[in-house]
Amino acid sequence: MLKKLLLILTLFISFSGMSQLSFDTDSAYVTMEPGTEKYCKIYLTNEGTTPAMLEWRLLSSTMKDFGNPDGTWRLGFCDCRQCYSNDFSEVIDTNTCLTPLDTGATKDWYMLVDPGSVSMRNAEWIIEVHNVTEGTYDTLSYFFLPEPSSINKVTVNADVSSYPNPAKDEFIVDYQLTNISTPVLVIYNLVGGRVATYPLNSRTGVQKVNTSEMDNGLYFYTIEENGQRYFTQRFNVIH
Repeated sequence: MLKKLLLILTLFISFSGMSQLSFDTDSAYVTMEPGTEKYCKIYLTNEGTTPAMLEWRLLSSTMKDFGNPDGTWRLGFCDCRQCYSNDFSEVIDTNTCLTPLDTGATKDWYMLVDPGSVSMRNAEWIIEVHNVTEGTYDTLSYFFLPEPSSINKVTVNADVSSYPNPAKDEFIVDYQLTNISTPVLVIYNLVGGRVATYPLNSRTGVQKVNTSEMDNGLYFYTIEENGQRYFTQRFNVIH
């Protein structure tokens, strides 16, 4: 009986002393501008009672090699204590933090991108974070959208909401628009391919999007008029 009590007490102490890593979001996205550094941030917090030793590795990326004849984007990634850029070589794709994340501490892990004068497209940077102390794994996703710097503000031109997210068979966009005569709703996949287009017959209404035949993954929808984008938002499809 005494051995059982000691075992339970040992397990309780072990579990109560573990680090608990939390994130303000597991995915972040930002709109790019030519010649401007844009930062895409995710905040990590150690809510446990012991420091968290962390390491990470790159799962997938469409940011390293775009095959552009006119050059490449300027990229950088900052993790627990260090920042890495492609100023002189490629951004690294794995790292072990030299010091642990202290109890109660918060650190922003962020990706920066400046496309310069190089053509823009949708891009992703997805990493796996390993909490070595706790033995857990999490996936963090950074997404970048190619938007012109002259894009109109959402609060001025469009009041838009959508649901459900993630979508399974149907996705609904509820909109109220101003100063737009012939709006269209356009669905794009992650690499910028156009998936569907829906003409909006009025400036206020509800548009249903059939997602039953769409592959699982991340998509973006925009409200446009004559090529000018007034609103961009992302959504996920999961069957």
